[in-house]
Amino acid sequence: MGNENEALDPINWVGEIDPVRLRGAGFAWWHESKTDFDAQALASLRESFQVNAGQFELIAFLGVWCPDCQEQMPEFFSLIEAARIPWSSVKLIGTLRDKRFLPWTETLALQRLPTYVVLQGGKEIGRVTEYPKATLIEDLAEILETQVKAG
Repeated sequence: MGNENEALDPINWVGEIDPVRLRGAGFAWWHESKTDFDAQALASLRESFQVNAGQFELIAFLGVWCPDCQEQMPEFFSLIEAARIPWSSVKLIGTLRDKRFLPWTETLALQRLPTYVVLQGGKEIGRVTEYPKATLIEDLAEILETQVKAG
């Protein structure tokens, strides 16, 4: 039992996190999430990543201790899978309560979690911080659509 509790200790979830490891960790807050995303936003997100393969990177900053992250991460995973975004284009970065994990968090000036940052060519083109304006999928699709149209 000690090993299980130790494995779930937030200190063990700092830095880059393997999505398979997070999903299978056994956190009490993990749940299966909705898959009935807005069809238009889902198609837009899927197309942006497929047509521009390798151009975009999505970084999700989270804390396993954070209630907002606990609420949103299962849905984020469902979104990534429903949009068929390759996990190779997604990074999960875990932080402690101070929201620091250098160099990422200093460079990107994180203040709240979760924060989803979209990069193109290593440069930030948009982010969703803590709570989306509409829904996470719609906000991410809007960031990508704007960039694709501009580019």
